[in-house]
Amino acid sequence: MSEQPAALQLRLQLRQRQMVLAVAAERNSTLVLPFPVELLRFLEKAQEHPPEGPPPLGPGT
Repeated sequence: MSEQPAALQLRLQLRQRQMVLAVAAERNSTLVLPFPVELLRFLEKAQEHPPEGPPPLGPGT
């Protein structure tokens, strides 16, 4: 049975991070992690279309 693409991608990302941590620990260097582009896209869309909430409360309430 083969893995789902999302599960495989997560395993590959985990392995990559483990390898980067190992190399950084060996060389006593600073670790810089990439920021996921998908998260940036999500945040951009959230700013373009803010969620609708309840109307603001007026001064008399």
